[in-house]
Amino acid sequence: MKIENKYKSVLSYIIGFLIEDALEAKKKAETTRDPNEKLFQEGRALAYYEVVSSIKNRLISFDISPKDVNFKISLDKELM
Repeated sequence: MKIENKYKSVLSYIIGFLIEDALEAKKKAETTRDPNEKLFQEGRALAYYEVVSSIKNRLISFDISPKDVNFKISLDKELM
């Protein structure tokens, strides 16, 4: 495997898991009824949003298409 493909595969894998975790955090924030737990989960979901958004911005700044590395969601539509 070429080194470029290896990096792309690892990056795709990591981004995929971060997005999955972000979506799960959002779902927990939306479904929990306990006010303290809800507040915690909303903060957690926001933190994931910030991380995933930052990664997307860095990809673009390095002229890497987010879709090329498993970034297949619309941040504002699916995570906010």
